[in-house]
Amino acid sequence: MRFAKYHVCRHDIIVAKEREADLDCKLLCHRRLGIGADSLAFITASEHADAGLVVYKADGRANVFCGDALLCAAKHIYDNQWVRRRSMTIETAGRTVELLWTLSNGEADRVTADLGEASQSGKPIYNPYVPLRLVTLGQPYLIVETERLDGAPVNTLGKKLAHSPNYQQGIDVVFAMVPEQKKISLRIWAHGIGEVPCDGTAACSAAVAAMAQYKCDQSVTVQMPGGDLSVVWDEDSNHIFLTGTAERIFEGEYIP
Repeated sequence: MRFAKYHVCRHDIIVAKEREADLDCKLLCHRRLGIGADSLAFITASEHADAGLVVYKADGRANVFCGDALLCAAKHIYDNQWVRRRSMTIETAGRTVELLWTLSNGEADRVTADLGEASQSGKPIYNPYVPLRLVTLGQPYLIVETERLDGAPVNTLGKKLAHSPNYQQGIDVVFAMVPEQKKISLRIWAHGIGEVPCDGTAACSAAVAAMAQYKCDQSVTVQMPGGDLSVVWDEDSNHIFLTGTAERIFEGEYIP
């Protein structure tokens, strides 16, 4: 299997074209026994878009909606000249996402993805000690509001909340602080993986939660340990736009 490994703010993702039937996705993502990554994305054919995308998480979750994987797949598609337009569409997890490139010297640089609508609905999770908000953007995210991140109980409370009985497949937990109107700072506990340096869809979900409470502007920079992404909420369409840069780390061939 030919593959390329990318990252968005140190959230590393393996990208390949089509999945071979006997591939073990959890093994491929394993840091010691496989290539090593937080996610694995397969580019497929699509009848409704320029390409399809199927994403697996390192814990084995399949057909996940992942903003960072979309950015990485779009970079892979553009660099391989499968689509050489400034805009492209990718069908993934029941949504068709439009992506628009900012080009630098003819090369793909930053990309903006229209992730569609997010909703603040789902099975509630109650905790008497911390304020929680639930946001669904392709998949549910639990937002924990905090006044400081350096001492936030990400590895304890985050892990506990991620295994809520309300969500049998687990839920990712986002600790969010709003230091100013144009910035949000996050730490993220990903179910089955642990704390991750970045998650674009989590960044969008946390922004939605803050924007809904008028705690920040409708265009914000989301700061995470791995780097910064931009999130915009368009009031007219009610769509969330994620902007960031996907960088290729290396390419290779996996022979089981």
